[in-house]
Amino acid sequence: RRYVGRILYVVRAVRLESFHACIVVASEVEHWTLGSDARLERMISYLFATKARGPVWEFYFSDGSSATDIWFLSESDADHGGCVRTGRSTSGWILWFRHGEKSRAAVDSGCKRQSVAAFSTAHSEIGAIKDSWVRSVFPALGAWEQVLCRNIFARHLVDSDAARKAVVKGLSLPLRYMRKAHRITLAGLHDMSKQLSLERVDSIHNTSDVLTKPMDLETLTRHLFVLGYFELEYRGRRKSHEQQEQQQPAKKQKAMFAGLRRLVGNALAMRIED
Repeated sequence: RRYVGRILYVVRAVRLESFHACIVVASEVEHWTLGSDARLERMISYLFATKARGPVWEFYFSDGSSATDIWFLSESDADHGGCVRTGRSTSGWILWFRHGEKSRAAVDSGCKRQSVAAFSTAHSEIGAIKDSWVRSVFPALGAWEQVLCRNIFARHLVDSDAARKAVVKGLSLPLRYMRKAHRITLAGLHDMSKQLSLERVDSIHNTSDVLTKPMDLETLTRHLFVLGYFELEYRGRRKSHEQQEQQQPAKKQKAMFAGLRRLVGNALAMRIED
C-alpha cells in the first residue's frame, strides 16, 4: 500500500501516462499475487528509466494577456470491458486550460474504473463523459467563473458518435436501461451539455486514450508529444554541457594539442624503430 500510494501521488501530479497502470496495480492490493509484484516492479522500473520526463505548459505572447480569452477543452474516452477480472470499462479524461489559439496546459486528468460492466461501447463512453463532467470539467468551470465573474466557453471531445448523439438528444431507446443499471440519466447529461460544446474527434487524436488502456510505443509517443511531455533533464544536461564548452575553450584546445603531440610522438617512435 505504501509503494502504490506514493506512485499514485507522482502519477497524479506529473506522469499521467502511467495513470492506468497505477490504477490496475492499486485495484489488486486486496488480493495481491505474484503477477501484481511483477506489474509493480515493471511500473517502478519504467518511471525510474524515464524520470527525466515531465510536462511542459505552453504559453505564447502572441495570444495576449486578456482574461477574456480563457476557455477550457476536455477529452474523455473509455476502454470497453478492459478489466479482465471484472469485465468493467475504464474511464479516462483530460482537462486543458486554454488561452487564445495556442497557449495550453493540461491542468487535470483522471482514470476510474466504472461501477458496473457496460453492455456496449456507447454505454461505456457515456459513463466516461459523466465521470469527466462531474469530477473535473464542471467543478473547474464553476471555480473559474466565480473568479472571472463571467461564463466560460468549454469544448468536450469524444470519439463515439453514438454516445454524443444520445447525450445531445437526451434520449436513446437502446440505452434506456442505463437509468436503472448505471444510475445515469441521459436527460441530466443533456441539460449539462447545454453549457458546453460537445463534439466528436477521431480516436487517433483523442489523447485521453492514454489513460484507459495499454498501448504500443508509437501510439504512446504520439500522445505524449501532444500532451507536451519531454525529457526535461536531458535538455538541461545538454544546455549545461554547451555552456561548459563555451566557458572552457582553452582547456579543450589544450587537450586537443596534447592528443596531437601523442599521435606525432608515436608516429616518430615507430619510424625510428623501422
